[in-house]
Amino acid sequence: MSDNPYATPRSQELLSSADLTRDEALALREHFRGVERLLRSIGLVYFVQALLVVLVAFYLLTNGDGDSAELISAAVYCFVLTIVLMVAGFGLRQLTAWSRLLALLHTLYLLGGFTLGLFMRATDGRIGFVFAVLHALPFFVLFSSRAGYILTPRYKVAMALTPELAPNTWPLAALIVSLLLSLILADALIFSPLWMS
Repeated sequence: MSDNPYATPRSQELLSSADLTRDEALALREHFRGVERLLRSIGLVYFVQALLVVLVAFYLLTNGDGDSAELISAAVYCFVLTIVLMVAGFGLRQLTAWSRLLALLHTLYLLGGFTLGLFMRATDGRIGFVFAVLHALPFFVLFSSRAGYILTPRYKVAMALTPELAPNTWPLAALIVSLLLSLILADALIFSPLWMS
């Protein structure tokens, strides 16, 4: 330990030093492992959301009135949203810097849409509420400074030096998707009859 009480903390030295040794890379990966796992898990959840949205789009096109302009515009919107989710999910899985901005815009759109009541007309607010609740955590994670650091080229160097520390993201993503599906089912089976009565 340094005798200088004003010395830079070791963690700050690791974040700003020019070169990384393997030990320093290990320390960085251990320090940011939880946030890295969350970011990669959010990417997986975006893939699942894209699949659900594309199923909704196909349902709208095959089971609705094909001449309805509203129906076709809703299906086109679903396909565009699917592309955004797939691109953002791929970027988050690869930990690219641009994916953070895209995912933040998506979460802001959903949170703002629920807050301003944009989803109320189409869904009575229930599905909008479910997605707003589930996107509050990704927004908090993506907006954090830790997420910003993980998406820098310096952290990529630490990842290249320590490939054996890749976090397992499937369990966390499965938990988030299970929560999403359980909220939708609870809304359909429990709350929907109460709202309709």
